[in-house]
Amino acid sequence: VTVRALFNETEIAFRITWDDPFKDVTHDKEQEFNTAELSKVGGMSSYVEANDMVPRALETFRDSIALQFPVRPPQGTKKPHFYRGSSSDQVHLWVWKADLDGTEEGNARGWKQPIKPQAEDGQQIKGQAVWDQGRWSVVMKRPRRTDDKNDVQFEQGVFTPMSVNAWDGSNGEHGLIMSLSTWHYVFLEAPTPITVYVYAVLAFLIAGGLGIWLMRKAEAEGEPDSRNLEEAT
Repeated sequence: VTVRALFNETEIAFRITWDDPFKDVTHDKEQEFNTAELSKVGGMSSYVEANDMVPRALETFRDSIALQFPVRPPQGTKKPHFYRGSSSDQVHLWVWKADLDGTEEGNARGWKQPIKPQAEDGQQIKGQAVWDQGRWSVVMKRPRRTDDKNDVQFEQGVFTPMSVNAWDGSNGEHGLIMSLSTWHYVFLEAPTPITVYVYAVLAFLIAGGLGIWLMRKAEAEGEPDSRNLEEAT
């Protein structure tokens, strides 16, 4: 999965791309794994039998991708757990699903609780997706700053942790069955003030002019006086 970011004064956009040979755009909720099975011996808590208990077929589960951010700016090196945060450190997720239009915002407080979608009037992310020749490309865009206390805010000069969750539908991935990354960082560099470029141009012109003056001065001092030459002859 490759993630790129683009921002201006008011908005930020992420482009996420990854290879997937199958375009999975349907989802059968009846075949989803029941999380109540987690407590059963040999259930999803077992790394041995889990694969046999999940349907792996086309047109069963959708493809999906999510970006995850801490809601609160981290203090020092401390960050929420990368697997959906915790009860004391909730995370903000931007979730795109291939069978739905747009992107959904939600919050999570640990993996034992499902993602809680935000209210409809709080859904501010715009998303679009294209699948072409075995490759998904998803774009998500949102204002950099919002009034929602459950949203991540993007400020210049601040390292914002970000992790990725990805679901390959035809591989049986859905819910908590996914591929995920640890934390990486989004850093918005402050733009270079125009005065820096102006001063650089002025310094170049001054240095160039001074160099030309010194060269001409040296040439003039190195030339013999023509009158002295005539008197000598």
